[in-house]
Amino acid sequence: MSQKKPYHLTAEQIARESHCGKNRWNGDPYITHPRRIAAQFGTPVLQAISWLHDVLEDSNVSLKDLENFGMPGPVISAVKAITKQKNEEYKDYIMRVAKEPNARKVKIKDIEDNLNSIPQCGHLRADKYKLSKWILEMVDEGRWEV
Repeated sequence: MSQKKPYHLTAEQIARESHCGKNRWNGDPYITHPRRIAAQFGTPVLQAISWLHDVLEDSNVSLKDLENFGMPGPVISAVKAITKQKNEEYKDYIMRVAKEPNARKVKIKDIEDNLNSIPQCGHLRADKYKLSKWILEMVDEGRWEV
């Protein structure tokens, strides 16, 4: 009898296929970004969310597809929260992410990774990321409620 692949490894495969051939703004293969984030977590849930955090925005994969691939509820909820919607104000997006603990943890690491690779001329984007990271950390530490 064959054994089912652990869902966090399925999440990695989905991310690799979704980001195949795509590059980040610095020219690196896009998959290096979720790989760095996933490597910072020791639980399958946070690793899966890390792998999938940009998949819905950057591919044709849907939440229903993730369910069909066997992603558990906590992964689905966090990926839904961490996916920015079209025409959504960034401040509204960050406040929504702040309300979902697993999405919040992954988004903090996502922002840190983005800050480490942002071009020197991207100071306005860096300021936006730094403020967002601070908000998410304050909520994560229980020092601010949303």
